[in-house]
Amino acid sequence: LKFFSQLGELIEETLSVVDFRNMADASVSLINAGDTAWVLTSSAFVLLMTPGLAFFYGGLVKEQNVLNTMMMSLISMGVVSITWMLLGFSFAFGDGGGKIIGDFQYFAMNGMLTMEGGVWPDTGLPPLVFAVFQMTFAVIGCAIISG
Repeated sequence: LKFFSQLGELIEETLSVVDFRNMADASVSLINAGDTAWVLTSSAFVLLMTPGLAFFYGGLVKEQNVLNTMMMSLISMGVVSITWMLLGFSFAFGDGGGKIIGDFQYFAMNGMLTMEGGVWPDTGLPPLVFAVFQMTFAVIGCAIISG
């Protein structure tokens, strides 16, 4: 319960810092609605590949192993999603000093709502939409390895 109370306090702090009215007014012209809709649609399609892959792998094994094989693919959706939102996105897209791996700049999606202009750099996408799109490929990549 302590974790949830701390999480609630963190969310309240984040929401109190972000002035959504000003952010919405400033970023209306920067967010490309067509690109955002297409990326969200693409994200849904890529995410649907994971259950499809689970059924494919389930059909390749003996009857006694079907459930285990399918669950490995489906559980990757939850595990990788949480890991991606906490650490993976930051390691992949943080501005870290190294050339291969990022830093903790976006740990737990820190700063994604307060990004300048309300869009991910060099795109017309909200930062969280960009993060979810990238996450879907991390999920299907892990599910492919599980087979």
